[in-house]
Amino acid sequence: MNNSDLASGLAALKQKDYDGAIACLNKVCETELDAVTIARAQMGLTIAYTELGQFDRAVVYCDRLQQSGPSKFKQWARRHRDRHLSRISPPSLPQKNSKVNSKSIDPTGFVPFNESATPTALPSDPTGFIPLEDPPPPQAPPKRSRRDSLRQPSPKEKAVSRHGKERRPPPFPPVKPKSLPQPPRSRSDASGVSPLTGKPQPPTQSATGARSPAPSLPQPPSKRQPTPQPTPEVTPAIADLPWRHGPRAKNWKRFQQRGKARLLAIQVVSAIAGFWFLDAALHWLLQTTNYLLYKLPLLWPIQGLYRDRSLELFAFLLLLAIASPWILDLILGQFYSLKPLGLSKLGQYSTEARRLVPRFCYQRNWPTVKLGVLPTPTPMAFTYGGLPRFSRIVVTQGLLDQLADDEIAAIYAGELGHLASGTVPLMSLFAVLTQLPYLLYWQLAREGDRWTGRRSTRATVMRRTAGWLASFNYGLFWLLRWLGLPLARARIVHGDRFAVSLTGNPNGLSRALLKLCVGIARDVEQQQQTSYLLEGLESLNPVGCQQAIALGSTAGQMAWEPLLAWDRYNPDRGWLNLSNSHPCLGDRLYGLSRSAQFWKLEPELVWPEPDAGTQVKPKIVWSRRLLQGAPFFGAPWGLSLGLLLWAIGAVSNSLGVRELDWLWGDRAVLFGCTAIGIGLGILLRINAFFPDITPSNRQDDPNWAESISNPDALPLDAQPVRLQGTLLGRRGVANWLAQDTILRSPSGLVKIHGCSILGPSGFLGDSGSRPSNFVGSSAIAIGWLRRGATPWLDLDRLELSRRQVINNHHPIWSTVLAFLCIAWGVYSLFQGG
Repeated sequence: MNNSDLASGLAALKQKDYDGAIACLNKVCETELDAVTIARAQMGLTIAYTELGQFDRAVVYCDRLQQSGPSKFKQWARRHRDRHLSRISPPSLPQKNSKVNSKSIDPTGFVPFNESATPTALPSDPTGFIPLEDPPPPQAPPKRSRRDSLRQPSPKEKAVSRHGKERRPPPFPPVKPKSLPQPPRSRSDASGVSPLTGKPQPPTQSATGARSPAPSLPQPPSKRQPTPQPTPEVTPAIADLPWRHGPRAKNWKRFQQRGKARLLAIQVVSAIAGFWFLDAALHWLLQTTNYLLYKLPLLWPIQGLYRDRSLELFAFLLLLAIASPWILDLILGQFYSLKPLGLSKLGQYSTEARRLVPRFCYQRNWPTVKLGVLPTPTPMAFTYGGLPRFSRIVVTQGLLDQLADDEIAAIYAGELGHLASGTVPLMSLFAVLTQLPYLLYWQLAREGDRWTGRRSTRATVMRRTAGWLASFNYGLFWLLRWLGLPLARARIVHGDRFAVSLTGNPNGLSRALLKLCVGIARDVEQQQQTSYLLEGLESLNPVGCQQAIALGSTAGQMAWEPLLAWDRYNPDRGWLNLSNSHPCLGDRLYGLSRSAQFWKLEPELVWPEPDAGTQVKPKIVWSRRLLQGAPFFGAPWGLSLGLLLWAIGAVSNSLGVRELDWLWGDRAVLFGCTAIGIGLGILLRINAFFPDITPSNRQDDPNWAESISNPDALPLDAQPVRLQGTLLGRRGVANWLAQDTILRSPSGLVKIHGCSILGPSGFLGDSGSRPSNFVGSSAIAIGWLRRGATPWLDLDRLELSRRQVINNHHPIWSTVLAFLCIAWGVYSLFQGG
């Protein structure tokens, strides 16, 4: 507790130095977390403002004590209000009003719209809100539920929400998609408060960021024609989703931070592996350049390129790591309009986060971490920098608008956990390495779009050159992101545990993660593409992009636990998640539920145990596992065969058998056998991976939520489907690889993987089959629906509204890839090394 400031403020109050007392006590309210200390400071502020004649401010602090203070402070506040502030009116209140009794005037100056209503029949609300229904009798006020969208929360109720003492509704049963009631429209009050978080919102903007007309005003009929694409019957607001509003701990003992040695080991291995990869890539690039110069006429190799450049590369990476805070500041400021976020501004959205950040830094003798905000509706949060002095915590406006007070604080606590774990410098270096090619991809794509539509040879050359270079840089970005994936997954688990230990609010963090998923999915749907910021900095965000799109777009169709069943119970989820930057969300939320149960709290999510008689325990036989991983298991099988040939060569060499002794020590034998094993593995599973699509085995418009919730599904279990919807994704050159292709179906957003007749990168040359040319059009996608760490649809053909059909060729190119691997392996064996 901040005893010095509190004691100084109370001493100044006794000496009637009210200005000095207000300065000290306001500092206590801004930086303190203890409820008793805050209540004592608020009591002193109430007395000081009363003595100074600033009765409006005294009323504010007095009301806060009545609502959220301890019991003895509530009694004092009630007595002080009755004795000193009951007849106080603000100067701006109208003095002449024959319709309203002066004794019942609201402290905010609100005058009821219904002039015939007497003050005793309709209790005044500080916001000026009038209920749509008749109020209950005064002696039995109804209990307000947070899901009640018929009226806006008052400032008193918001104060209660900040201190975690809101009333919680009973658990919600699973809801089917078509049985969700249409959320009633609430009347806009004079304060323009969001019904989700109790924060100021524009009067025509919902909590999810979608523009909507003000419900209290009649609207003319829209001239926009409805799209032929079928849409979900109900898109519930975030507040109407099945939240249990689990409580937070009041008195808790912090967890011991386990796994520090493992996290440090992962950092060391990631750093060494990353440096080795970059050094090998640089060496290959220099050698290839000299080889080409040697083969070309009239040119000679550059002798300096033959030198070992490992030391120069290490120095360059070290300088890049040191300068990473300023480089990312420049990138975020130039391309995403990064702005500083003051603590006072943060306090308008979360008073708990406002106190948490400086308190945490003070306890560790750190300077207060710099805060920033990005004016984008995509909910995100990330930390970058080096030492704590040069670190930044950046959030987006979408996160501040869509999350509640305690949920914002939980996210900030997780980011502080990354600073405490020491993973921020290395992750910042990985972020800079990936951002450089990603920005080149983005800017080259914009340059290529400038030449679109021009009919000239120069325009064609410029557009294609920009498109090829942009696609190359995107591939480089996708390759470099793999360097930081193991560390990104490991630090997320550590950050969740640290946030829970710091705030005592595992349920708040659970709700925050789920709301981030919903907010990201709805932002993708509104923008009709994936945000560049979200994709480029996905590894730093609390949730993964593809995880959020799949889960958030199905929110409300059933309870959270069935939707996350695959993430929680599938036994193969670990190795199927190796290509993702985040652990499975179900595992993370299960760990938060266990933390709540450890503190005897009702968890936000209740997970059925596999041995409790439920049907959640998956049964995956080994034959399916082997078939699913046949290409990957083929590599060690081929390597084992190569080692066996090495052994035969060694024995032959010792026995003097000249015909076979060449096998010993020949690396081409190992590489060739490994390639042959991979090719045979692809051929082995190709029929099971791509079953025939016929009207008898095809499902038309299946429920997306049910399709992704099967806990024992593998990508091998291809489900032939026919989905109708609207094609989303980036337009133009930025989507020449079809990397951002999404189908908005009636039951959710479906990620689509396409393959042209020229292969995986064939969209670079075949402009007629690029999905980016048809973004925003109605389409019918027919293909194989798969469930891995993230669900997706392998496209067989895409039928457009103009009777145009784009055929895809996944099975053909899988077969071609298999034969190429086998052919290269056989060639290596005969060629030798």
